[in-house]
Amino acid sequence: MLEVPTKSKAQLECVAARDRVECLYQVQQRQADLVPVDPEDMYYASKIPNQDFVDLPINNLDQLKGLKSCHTGVNRNVGY
Repeated sequence: MLEVPTKSKAQLECVAARDRVECLYQVQQRQADLVPVDPEDMYYASKIPNQDFVDLPINNLDQLKGLKSCHTGVNRNVGY
């Protein structure tokens, strides 16, 4: 888990995952609140049982306040 300071003072908490599918499952299990995805990830997410994935219209970092973001890691296929 990593907390990232931002210029806007929004506090972001990152939760690591081994791959982008694990990120989707962490969102489903409420271990993470959001994950950046590609269109094919959204299609995959739509097939996960008991899911309620939605598109969040985020315009600035303040709108992420209090949420946990899931990433596979620096220079990996999801995030950063």
